[in-house]
Amino acid sequence: AAYAEQEKAKNRALQSETTIELTVTVRRGGNGALGLRMDDNRVVSVSPESNAAEVGILAGDLVWEVNGKSTQGSSFSSLLPGPDSPAPIKLKLRRTRVEGGAEAVEGSVMAVAAVAGS
Repeated sequence: AAYAEQEKAKNRALQSETTIELTVTVRRGGNGALGLRMDDNRVVSVSPESNAAEVGILAGDLVWEVNGKSTQGSSFSSLLPGPDSPAPIKLKLRRTRVEGGAEAVEGSVMAVAAVAGS
């Protein structure tokens, strides 16, 4: 057991964390939904067929700004325009990924080069 703990500690030391910031603009679907399931200001899941998925939002992303207003001290949903509003919604996201080590999170970060309305 002690050996396993030493190996885990060694792997953690080899890992590096990178945080990137993204700005995306999303639009509501025909039903007024964004296609995001949130836990406070963190994305829990993204509906695969939604505009949110199309612009590259991923589960785990942290929304830190909605239409220029900080989510610090406010919830994501309280900063959104009403569900009947056709206005695009500009989100600033923080995404953290871990690289290296045997326990590294695999996957790629999708670069969002051009986003409608930004």
